[in-house]
Amino acid sequence: SQSQAFPPNVPQMSQIPMYNPNPNQQINFNINQPSTFPPTNQLQTQNKSSQSFLEKVNTTASGVFDFLKSKAPPIPTNIITKKLMDNVDPLTIISEIKQENFEKILEKSIKEIDCLKLEKSKLNDLNIEVIVSNPKQINNTSFFSKNYILYDISTPKFNWVVNRRYSDFIWLRDCLKYFFPGEVLPILPKKKIGNRRFEQDFVNKRTQGLQNFLNEITKNEKFKASEVLNIFLSVNDRSLFETQMKNISPKSLLRLSVQNILNFEGKNKIIDININNENEVFSHFNSISNYLNGQNDFLENLQINLSNYKKCMNEAGRILGEIENSFSKLSMMLTKVNISDKMNNVYENYEIFFKNWKRIQFNQSSIFKEVIKKFFKDVKLKCCAIIENYEKIQSLQEEYLNNKTKLMAKKEMLWKQMDISKWDLGQGEIIDNQKLFSDKRYAQDKMCFKETFELNIQKDLLGYYFYHIDINFKQLIKELNIGFAENIKIFSNQIYPSLSDGISVWSDLETHIKKKLVCI
Repeated sequence: SQSQAFPPNVPQMSQIPMYNPNPNQQINFNINQPSTFPPTNQLQTQNKSSQSFLEKVNTTASGVFDFLKSKAPPIPTNIITKKLMDNVDPLTIISEIKQENFEKILEKSIKEIDCLKLEKSKLNDLNIEVIVSNPKQINNTSFFSKNYILYDISTPKFNWVVNRRYSDFIWLRDCLKYFFPGEVLPILPKKKIGNRRFEQDFVNKRTQGLQNFLNEITKNEKFKASEVLNIFLSVNDRSLFETQMKNISPKSLLRLSVQNILNFEGKNKIIDININNENEVFSHFNSISNYLNGQNDFLENLQINLSNYKKCMNEAGRILGEIENSFSKLSMMLTKVNISDKMNNVYENYEIFFKNWKRIQFNQSSIFKEVIKKFFKDVKLKCCAIIENYEKIQSLQEEYLNNKTKLMAKKEMLWKQMDISKWDLGQGEIIDNQKLFSDKRYAQDKMCFKETFELNIQKDLLGYYFYHIDINFKQLIKELNIGFAENIKIFSNQIYPSLSDGISVWSDLETHIKKKLVCI
């Protein structure tokens, strides 16, 4: 199938099984198997083909897209139109996501609530680059303290240089999560994997992950305006920094409500949950949650398979290196025993071939890792970040529904008792006393003022999360469509020369073998 870099009759990706290596299974290489690469004259004919490079890219992209569609869980029809997944051309950018009937419910249910106004800081409206470097292991001598890694955090724009440890990053993320609920926060790299907490290779990867985390944070204007980010990046006195961390700990802050969530406009939008739309709203967002969790599982499995495939490519490169070394030794032996120059040249050319083939193999493995594997890893991290907000929503929703059930049961009991002294009617509110005793619904709306007020705070906060998660979900789908198309183009552009190089090397070997066999 590599006779063309991107042949129009390439088998569909959905027909190709994902590789799952079995360490107990022997892999046999049949050297008599016909080559899948074309001879030189066929390659020249293909180079003259009228098929444009973009068409080749489209063909490959469609095959990959078909494979992903076959593995991904189906999107619930009440979330998004089938147009997204039925789109046969992945390079077509879908910029507008329609959610059919539910979109109309959202438009009618959105309302604004006054909140605290967020003032801009000196970080705002600037492109901020943060560098995390020089990880140093700090060994504690105290019995109750553990060893840890200290990182240099520099912000060249302001000449700030500070030292931070992993727990400081957790504090920063927890504070941003509290002050800006509903915003998608990047995921921190893992603190450790097994016992690999202080291994150099793992520490280097985590250092890069922490840098990526901070640079994602500094892309958000709200985060850049926050006091906690300014403190994290600029305060270089360790004792002062730890004091400020204690003062701004999320655990010690006031209870969260929509009114104290900061916004540049001094207003926050929410989805107003009421009796008429409650079931539809909850059902809709639960469906999105189920879809994202299914998508996350798919990406988890895909990432494992991509890692296994890369390991196979690296193993193939290692085997080629051993073969190259063997031919090199054999060539030297033939020289010492004065075997014919023709035979010696054959083995020298084999050595050159395997050296080139190993180079091609590692080159393709590198492209695969940097483009395809990295793209799907980034997709998984974004998906996990949104799922984190959904988990918060599900917790709030469960709490809200439980409290609502208890409050409604209490109001029902109070109505039956008809003891107005226990009804906790709101002070200063105009109440129709005649209607209060004749209209059950009116009476229950007025009674239990404090508990109803608390329940409405929960409901508004839930509506705030719903509004933002809806925006985040649409943005994720849009980014995935654009990102997928761009990623396939980048991968195609990078892999095409490597495939052509491979065809040329293989063709040279075939020509060489035919000539040498005739001579010998």
